[in-house]
Amino acid sequence: MSAVFLSELLRLGGVEVRGELDPALEAYRSAALTSGDPTYDAHAGRICLRLGRYEDAVGHLRRAVSRGDAEPEVYAGLGEALRHRGALEQAMAAYRNAAESAPANAHYRARLAECALALGRTNQAMREAEEAVRLAPDEPEFLALKARLLIELQRPLSAA
Repeated sequence: MSAVFLSELLRLGGVEVRGELDPALEAYRSAALTSGDPTYDAHAGRICLRLGRYEDAVGHLRRAVSRGDAEPEVYAGLGEALRHRGALEQAMAAYRNAAESAPANAHYRARLAECALALGRTNQAMREAEEAVRLAPDEPEFLALKARLLIELQRPLSAA
């Protein structure tokens, strides 16, 4: 990573941290176009998520992946954007990539469970929720997800 690239990334990050999301987004977009570096697209995608611009987020994050950024956070962001757009099958594929890249991350498993549940795949949703609980047994969000699935599957809550 060149010093110029790192300096520019830090400058843009500072704009973003100050809450100036629209100027930061435009700067990341411009940098992505001129440099071709996937890092800028990944950052632009993350800002689009924060702004609720899911279609734009999908474009940036897919471009980041196609340019070589295979970080789990990029896949998870892509999954989130696709889920908000209702593209649950594609969201599951993105979350699966995130989970495979970071197998200890329970959040990715929980998002897989939520997509599976929305698609009516309750058994698959339960497997993913159980894995999330196994990875983070004290996380209330994952326990609640598993309890919701147990109710959906009409199994006793004692199975939680």
